[in-house]
Amino acid sequence: MSYIKVEGHNGIVKDTDTGMILNINKQEISAARKRKLERREKEKEFENLNISNEHLEFIKSSMFSVVNSSTGTAFNSKLPGNYKMAGKTGTSQVRRISLEEREDGVIKNEELNYKLRDHSIFTCFAPFDNPKYSLSVIAEHMGSGSKVAAPIAKRIMELALNKY
Repeated sequence: MSYIKVEGHNGIVKDTDTGMILNINKQEISAARKRKLERREKEKEFENLNISNEHLEFIKSSMFSVVNSSTGTAFNSKLPGNYKMAGKTGTSQVRRISLEEREDGVIKNEELNYKLRDHSIFTCFAPFDNPKYSLSVIAEHMGSGSKVAAPIAKRIMELALNKY
């Protein structure tokens, strides 16, 4: 009597031809891949948010300016060369600021205990004219979105655009 372990199933098959096992595994893998591709296709379908094209264009234009306008908060993270990225910086406050502190002057982020510092956020997509990648970076307790998260996103987006 021969015993053959079937990889990926943690089971034992008795008196079975190895070729048959390989064939079964190939069929199972092929079916699994097909199911995975079908799930991916289904995931690509987005619910219609009923936002007018005028409003969408305004949002896209604003995000473009954040990165590509000299007055934009993420201008220092503008992509070099021909690629254009659009994005939005953000800072998420972690702690409560009392009225007393507001009146006396809010303590600078760098002077706070690490766990009380703001989160740095940046969300972007590129290339602007024909988006291929979207990305969000959240750097916990690192401060301003334009100073920390946007430069990280720039490096990741450069890599993705130039390598893939």
